[in-house]
Amino acid sequence: MNKMLTILNNISQQLNNISQSLVHPSYSPEIIAAIIAAAAAIITLLITKYKERSIQQRNLKEEKYISFLSALIALRAGYGTNRQLIETIQVMNLIGNSSVVKATSDFIELILEKKAESGNKSENTSNNPNKDLNKEEIQNERYIALIKAMREDLYGKNANKNFPNTLPFVITSKSTKEQVEEMLEIQQLVKTQQLQK
Repeated sequence: MNKMLTILNNISQQLNNISQSLVHPSYSPEIIAAIIAAAAAIITLLITKYKERSIQQRNLKEEKYISFLSALIALRAGYGTNRQLIETIQVMNLIGNSSVVKATSDFIELILEKKAESGNKSENTSNNPNKDLNKEEIQNERYIALIKAMREDLYGKNANKNFPNTLPFVITSKSTKEQVEEMLEIQQLVKTQQLQK
């Protein structure tokens, strides 16, 4: 960004010099036109490179966010591994903006709490359905916050303008095995399409 500002400042100085030389011409009009054309070409090239880099970064983030959500679903369905999830969390921490990192951390923290609680339950302990309902509501709220943070990071502040306020972590009535198989098919299609590009 600083490099671009330096280049733009240099171009601005050159244009200022050109305008002064038009008052007191020491260069021919053809040279001045060539300099202006070159400056316009450089500015266009810089803007194009910046846009290309932004698109590449967004595409990488999209891919990694999808990978993370897929790892969550696979782990929840019993097909994924903690290692996959840990790896995708590390990638999220690296490429996500601060709101995505926080939303990811909050969501994973709740999942870890639920796992710890389910691991500590004994057969003599009675389950409190209201407590489980609260956990599900909190989980769904954090899931929505996570998805909204990702969408805003990828597509800007207006991405969540008409986004629903309720979005459960599992949104289909299919069995978990069917959900995972469908998710794996979708992932394979996405990978195939990316390879074809």
